[in-house]
Amino acid sequence: MSLQIPPEHLANPELLTEAERWYIWTRTPSKYPKGLERPVAPETKERVAPGTKVTPLEQQSIPTIGEPGGIQDDTDEDYEEGWNNPQRRAELTRRGLSIDGKKDDLIGRLRRSDSQELLPDDYDKVNNTPPEPTEDSDDDSDGDDDEDDDAVNDDGDDEE
Repeated sequence: MSLQIPPEHLANPELLTEAERWYIWTRTPSKYPKGLERPVAPETKERVAPGTKVTPLEQQSIPTIGEPGGIQDDTDEDYEEGWNNPQRRAELTRRGLSIDGKKDDLIGRLRRSDSQELLPDDYDKVNNTPPEPTEDSDDDSDGDDDEDDDAVNDDGDDEE
């Protein structure tokens, strides 16, 4: 497509519009009038399909790096819209949690897992997934029972 530039604009370069100047500069730079500054590219309109809602960049949420890795959105997952029960159960299995119950039970368990507020019943009893130890648990650091700490060997010597 060619641009028709009026002859009087070519004769008097001060009459050239910015679009005409850009056209001459990009098509035939050797014919660009001397003494005129180099033209600036005309702004192009952003092409958006009709009915599309455009959110300005400064109003968009910024994704963050998640705890286990990867990019996660700042918004919490609700596990309702876009999820079905087989997908919820698969996610619970991946997390080592129980897959028993109906939709509301599964969603509640996923949400508690996200907020790290799991209940003892939330863990998978089939695979014997143990609950994570808490800070106030009385577990021994060596894993032995307290009763065996003072045990005596068969030969009468104390264990070490």
